[in-house]
Amino acid sequence: FGSRCQHHSFQIFTIYSEYTARHYPSHSLTHSSPPFWLLLSVLLLQFLCSLQTMELSRRRPSRARVADVLALSLWLLAACPVHGDGPYEVECSLERIPGLRSILPFLNLARICYPTVSTANGSRDETAVFPLHLFAHGDAGGGAFFYLGYGSLQHELASHGFVVPAYLSCWFDSECNNGQESFLEALKLLDFMEQNPTLAPVDWSKSYSASGHSTGGRVVLMLASIRDNPAYLANTSIAPLIKPSYRRSLQKLRAVIGDFPDPMYNVQQNPDIANFRITETPVFIITGSNDYWIEPSSSGWADFMMTDSKNKVFICMHGAGHLEPTMYHSEGPFIAYFAQYYALGNVTAGRLIYGDGPGTLQKTLPLAEPGDHNRGDNTVSFLACSEGAPAVPLNFEAYCSDTLGLRAVEVIFDAYPNLSRSDLDGFIEIEGEAGEDEEEEEEE
Repeated sequence: FGSRCQHHSFQIFTIYSEYTARHYPSHSLTHSSPPFWLLLSVLLLQFLCSLQTMELSRRRPSRARVADVLALSLWLLAACPVHGDGPYEVECSLERIPGLRSILPFLNLARICYPTVSTANGSRDETAVFPLHLFAHGDAGGGAFFYLGYGSLQHELASHGFVVPAYLSCWFDSECNNGQESFLEALKLLDFMEQNPTLAPVDWSKSYSASGHSTGGRVVLMLASIRDNPAYLANTSIAPLIKPSYRRSLQKLRAVIGDFPDPMYNVQQNPDIANFRITETPVFIITGSNDYWIEPSSSGWADFMMTDSKNKVFICMHGAGHLEPTMYHSEGPFIAYFAQYYALGNVTAGRLIYGDGPGTLQKTLPLAEPGDHNRGDNTVSFLACSEGAPAVPLNFEAYCSDTLGLRAVEVIFDAYPNLSRSDLDGFIEIEGEAGEDEEEEEEE
């Protein structure tokens, strides 16, 4: 929009950023600090600046031009400063990523947050590098709304020692085939960063991890299935879009976290249910008792049961609704701990997931109570399965067996009674074969 507009908009924005960083060190829009009127004032000033610079007052502005100006003002939100609870200070940048989908050409962007380390003289240590953790947003949470919904959670994860890239494309699921192809945005972003290794301070020698909310939870579960089962999506129209370099990148993926994820048994959301298999990648599924109106009942538990990985964790939080990750994200540190344990081998982080002492997952987050919605099999509020170790708690260990996938099928047909059983034939056949040796004496 011209140098004057860019100069004034970013000047105003810089003042706002410095002010909030100085006066609101725990800044999160979802916690009403700093005052929301201040943010709206910044947006209005940016909008008026853009109108003046383009001299729209001299002629009738087109709807598209005004929409572009407003979208640009909202887009600038993506660089606002917030602070996580981890040990690191965090900085963020916006990067244009070729190939990302967007209804507006200037929104093919990624927001990348990363920890910073200071040297003895107080300057930034440019040699410090950190492991990569991909983040995927939910439906309607991309584009200009990303910061409002996920900026604070992204900072939280980065403050625990991760470079956290997040694509802003696929603003709405409808842009990416009802979210079925949103996972490609994550792969494009990862591929671009690998081809441009100095874009962010990533330690490329370390394994990757990934997390996402809602549609983003579906994204990371699909990534894990692509990694573990090459047949997944092979017979769909999406297959040609998955480049060999994408598959190579996914071999470094060591942990995924689905935060209130979409149901992977929904044929409108998972285009290849029959071949959806996660056999090796550790999985953490998070849901809440107040998620009534977005995800189907017990869908988080069904996703957990559809996962054959021997390392998997399920938690249903009491009182947490579907939008909890965009508001309080109390699970944020434990997303980081799960990634640190399985992607980086941090044993201390593992104790915070599987242990039962102070500060651990089951002693920190509020577990769903008897009678609460979305508990696993109406009894399980927390379950941590680990290969070669007893389940936590031990009385639910039977659910850790990969031969119990048929229980997920029961949940699926309860939720979707009109679903054709042929849609799940492959899944049922595979799960049935897995349990044949142990159940050959039982009747069907």
